[in-house]
Amino acid sequence: VSRIGGLGPIFESAKHSDFSYQALRRQGDARFLWIWNLVLPPYQAVLTAALDPAAAWLQNDTGPQALVWRRFLAADSEERKAKLKVIFSVEVGPWVLKKVAI
Repeated sequence: VSRIGGLGPIFESAKHSDFSYQALRRQGDARFLWIWNLVLPPYQAVLTAALDPAAAWLQNDTGPQALVWRRFLAADSEERKAKLKVIFSVEVGPWVLKKVAI
């Protein structure tokens, strides 16, 4: 988590050369990378996760996880937005933040 600088938050962190996505690609990392870019002024958090292509659940072509994952990747942008839901919870924090999280 970092404080947002004078130029404001970076909304497309995958395109920014100073963030992990670009650094990993420069190193030749070709794994699927998932980026969460959370902007909660005055802070910004960018989390990057990598999918292990050798994961057992992904190797099982008929397994439910692999089927759902492949369907998600094959979907267009609008379908992905409709399918992906992020549910978060604030356990400790200011009252206002807890109310927003509900």
